[in-house]
Amino acid sequence: MLVLCLGFLYPGACSQAQEDDVFQIDRKKETIIMGGGVFLFSVGSYLIYQMDPVDASVLDRERIFYPDRFAADCSDKKTALFSDMTCGLCIGLPMISVFTSKKRTAFYHDMIMYIESMLYIQGITFMSKAIFKRPRPNAYQLINASDKSLDIDAVQSFFSGHTALAFNGAVFAATVFQRRNPHSSLVKPAWILGISSAVATGLFRVTSGNHFPTDVFAGALVGTLTGWIIPYCHEHNDPNKKLSIMFGNCTGICYHF
Repeated sequence: MLVLCLGFLYPGACSQAQEDDVFQIDRKKETIIMGGGVFLFSVGSYLIYQMDPVDASVLDRERIFYPDRFAADCSDKKTALFSDMTCGLCIGLPMISVFTSKKRTAFYHDMIMYIESMLYIQGITFMSKAIFKRPRPNAYQLINASDKSLDIDAVQSFFSGHTALAFNGAVFAATVFQRRNPHSSLVKPAWILGISSAVATGLFRVTSGNHFPTDVFAGALVGTLTGWIIPYCHEHNDPNKKLSIMFGNCTGICYHF
C-alpha cells in the first residue's frame, strides 16, 4: 500500500519541481532510499511470518536483565489502549504539515518522505523482533498457567514498535516544520507535543506489560533516527552543507558533504 501511494505521488512531486522548497525529490536518490525501505520492509515481513510459537515453560524471570525485571509484573489493559491513542497521535502529526502546506510541491515531498520513513522504521522493527525473539513481559505471567503455549506476538518484545513509530512520527513532523518555518513561534510547541506524546507511548507500553524499558529505549532511538535522517537526506543541495555535533564551545565533529 505504501509503495502504491509513493508511485502515485512521485509524478506530482517531479512535475512541480520548479517550485522552491526546503526539501527536494531526486529520481536517483528516491530509487535508492525507497528501494532500501522496501527491501527492509519485505525482509522484515518475511522473517516475522516465519516465526514459531514458544513454550512459556522455558522462560525464567531470573534471566531478565535486572533493570527490566519489574516490567514482568506489569499488566494494565487501559494503558495499552492509551499507548495506541498516543502512538496514533504521533503517527498523524506529520499529516498536519502535509495538509497545511501552501505549496503543492511541499505536499508531495512530505508525503513521499514520510512514506519512506515508515517503510524503514517498520522494516527495521520487524527484523529486530524476528531476530531477537524476546518474550514480552506479560508472557512471564503465563509460566504457571495451564496453557503455556505462547503465540508469535508474545515473543516480539524487542524492540517496541509503538514507541518506534511514535518517535518516528514526532521527530519527522517537528523536523520538517522547523526547517520550513525556522522562525515560527510554534516550533517549540511542535517539538514538545510530539516528544511528550512519544515518551508517553513508551511509558504506557511498559506499564501495560507489553514491553521492557530497554525495548522502549531502543525503539525511541531507532524511531528518532529514521524520523530525522529521511528529511535530512532530502534537504535542498547546498555546497556548504555540513553535519556538526558540538560539545560545549570547543570540541565537536564536523562532516562535509
